[in-house]
Amino acid sequence: MDDSSTPDSKEVDEVLPPVKSEAVRRLLRLVVPHKARLFVAGIFMILASGLSLALPLFAKEGVDRVIKSLEEKAPPAELLASLDSVVLVVLGLIIVSGILEFSHYVMVSKVGNRIVADLRSRLFSHLERLPVGFFDKTRSGELGSRISTDTTQVQQTLTSDLVELIPNVLTLVGGIGVALFIDWRLTLVVVTLLAVVIALFVFFGRKLRDLNKLILSQTSEAVGLVSEALSNIRLVKAFSREPHEEVRAKARFENIYKLGVQSSVWEAAMGVVASIGFISLLVGVIWYGGRNVVMGVSTPGSLIAFFMTVTIIAGPMGSLASLYTRLQRAL
Repeated sequence: MDDSSTPDSKEVDEVLPPVKSEAVRRLLRLVVPHKARLFVAGIFMILASGLSLALPLFAKEGVDRVIKSLEEKAPPAELLASLDSVVLVVLGLIIVSGILEFSHYVMVSKVGNRIVADLRSRLFSHLERLPVGFFDKTRSGELGSRISTDTTQVQQTLTSDLVELIPNVLTLVGGIGVALFIDWRLTLVVVTLLAVVIALFVFFGRKLRDLNKLILSQTSEAVGLVSEALSNIRLVKAFSREPHEEVRAKARFENIYKLGVQSSVWEAAMGVVASIGFISLLVGVIWYGGRNVVMGVSTPGSLIAFFMTVTIIAGPMGSLASLYTRLQRAL
């Protein structure tokens, strides 16, 4: 590859081999010593997801109860007491869910940092035992980049992604079930539109995965080149090679810049698709649900509950869509 050119799609495919089951097993073996802590963190996340799914149902019941009391012209004190009870229950659920999520985050963070630290130690130990000929062909700066930068790519996949996989699936299935219970017609439309947005996410995610892989590779080569030049600075100066080394380094940095710009373009496109798709979805829910309320087909509580459920469903769908990309990067 020329230093000043950016890789085309064919080169990307050559750099990135397909995911193999053995690679997945090797990756998961890093988690085995921490499985107990990750299991507890997963339980916390499942409980938090269950509480989140309960919020729309409580909100529906509360809003409908208040509106019914208004229609029956109940005394203001009774209305306020009913509203207060609903708000207290919802706030209680939110607080408990937040505590569970905080505990989950702390435990997963500890495991993630421990895995990276252990992986760096194992990698360094392995490098020390390689023959001298290997180091004659490989720049020390590139190896340093592997230890410092590349190892962090596995952290999220082996911790938060792994722990949140089951809770995300349960939240998605449970959220769809709650939405079907509230309004099955609107649910089918919403799920279809969300699936289209997620499909676009997967497409963009694969492009980003290719570019990120190349950026890591190019960065490690650039670090290796700079480290080599600086470690041999006396020879560089003795033979007046400063301009030559500057040209080589600038070409590498320019290549990384071009790849970074491409990655930013794809990230921006992904953000725009997510923003437009989700906002349009919410506007559609309000429009359709509002018409049903006006026509007496559904209640205001149902509309609010469905609105909350859609926001809950969107989260795990997005997380599951991006999980595949992060898994490939870690592998």
